[in-house]
Amino acid sequence: MTTASPEPALVVTGATGRLGGRVARRLAERGVPQRLLVRSPGRAPELPGATVAAADFGDREAVVRGLTGAETVLMVSASESADRLALHRIFVDAAAEAGVRHLVYISFCGAAPDATFTLARDHFHTEEHIGRGGWRTPSCGTTCTPTSSRTSSGRTASSAARPDRAAPPSSPRTTSPTPR
Repeated sequence: MTTASPEPALVVTGATGRLGGRVARRLAERGVPQRLLVRSPGRAPELPGATVAAADFGDREAVVRGLTGAETVLMVSASESADRLALHRIFVDAAAEAGVRHLVYISFCGAAPDATFTLARDHFHTEEHIGRGGWRTPSCGTTCTPTSSRTSSGRTASSAARPDRAAPPSSPRTTSPTPR
């Protein structure tokens, strides 16, 4: 593990936690270079091909620095707190400022403004903010779309792309999975 650099094009948040950590380990096993964006670099897993950048979702400047040069970012939701939605909005705005093309946000099926589960409302408002940021976003609702996949906890991973950020010609094309 090394300190942050302008490479790689993939950033994973939440790598000190269960979901982000699992994703980061799987990517490392496959030899995919990645940058781990974490609050506490000393807690980041030591993975081959991984660099580490320190940033809290609420520190816009640090997030912009940590995401600059990234093509794709996995945004694992912030932990439950009174300011969670504000933290998500700061992060999304920083991702746009950093020039991120694809933002993969871990959301929740059934996210809605009137959901009885408070965190589902936070997820809805985060998804709405992502859409207002210029990214095309799929809708999950009660049935996940082909561009989203449900995890065992009921969360979804929704991919959003900024149409104004063209992928370099040599980059592999990202597409939605074909429905089975």
